[in-house]
Amino acid sequence: MTPWDLCQHINGVLLPALGVKATISKSTAQQWLKFRLGYECKEAKKEVYIDGHKHPDVIKEREAFIEQIDKYEGYVAYDLQHDNTDQCSPTKPYGNLQ
Repeated sequence: MTPWDLCQHINGVLLPALGVKATISKSTAQQWLKFRLGYECKEAKKEVYIDGHKHPDVIKEREAFIEQIDKYEGYVAYDLQHDNTDQCSPTKPYGNLQ
């Protein structure tokens, strides 16, 4: 919310609904936002996402992750042919996770 938005809402909606003929200024709205409502004035910056999925370090970490996750493959119950996990059981007992 900006001070301008608050000013427009107060002057265009709230005060007329209360039958008040006065208006507030943008600086008054700014003070209300900061001191009464706890808002802080900050510049909004858009984040830029850079896709680094082909970088060597990312590839190395991904391969290490795949190796680690492959160790747990036998503990997962699923059926690729029928896409039904309810009728399958893991091939390894759960107590031996390492």
